[in-house]
Amino acid sequence: MRESVTVGQVFENLLVLSRNGTSNEGRALWLCRCSCGEEAAFTSKQLTTGRFRACRNCQDSGSKSPLSVRLRKYEVSASGCWNWTGKQNELGYGVLVVEGKYTRAHRAMHFMLNPRDDRSLVVMHTCDNPRCINPEHLKLGTQKENIMDMHSKGRFKGGPPLGNKNAKGNKGWMKGGVTAKHAASRLGDEVEIPEELR
Repeated sequence: MRESVTVGQVFENLLVLSRNGTSNEGRALWLCRCSCGEEAAFTSKQLTTGRFRACRNCQDSGSKSPLSVRLRKYEVSASGCWNWTGKQNELGYGVLVVEGKYTRAHRAMHFMLNPRDDRSLVVMHTCDNPRCINPEHLKLGTQKENIMDMHSKGRFKGGPPLGNKNAKGNKGWMKGGVTAKHAASRLGDEVEIPEELR
C-alpha cells in the first residue's frame, strides 16, 4: 500500500505545506518547503518513493549545489565543534570541491562567510580539531603563526616538548604533520627547537 501525504508531514529536508493542485499526469501536487527555505511543488509519488528528499538545489550534493548547502554536512559535538561528516583527507581535514578544486572544508566555510578576507592567509583552528568547521573556532593567520601555534601546543611529529602542559592528552600530533626540524628549516632561525628534539 502506497504511503499517503498529509500537510505537516516531513520527508527528510522537505516539509509539506499544502495541497497545490494536480500535475499534468493527474497526480496530486504538494507545496513543500526545503530546509534551505526554498519552496517547490512535488507529486505524492516523488515524495513517497524517496525520489526527492530536498529541493532541486539541495538534492544534488555535488559541486553544482550552492556552497552554503554543501557546508551543512556536520554534526555538533559537546565541545561546540561542528564536525565535518563529508569526505576527509589523510590528515582528517574535511574536503570538498570549490571552484573546480579540492578545498579544506574549514577554509571554504571561513571564506564563504568572509569573502573579502585575504586568501593568501591560512585558516587556523582555535579548537585544534581538523574536522571542525564552526566559524567561531576559526581564525586567519600566517603560516608562521600556524606553525608557532602548533609548536606551542605540542602538536607536531615527534611529540610535545618536555613540560608542555597544553599537550597533555593531545594526540593530534600523532597523525603526522611537520617535524620541529622541518618547521625550523622553513622559518629560519626564528623557531627555537627544544634540545631533546635536535
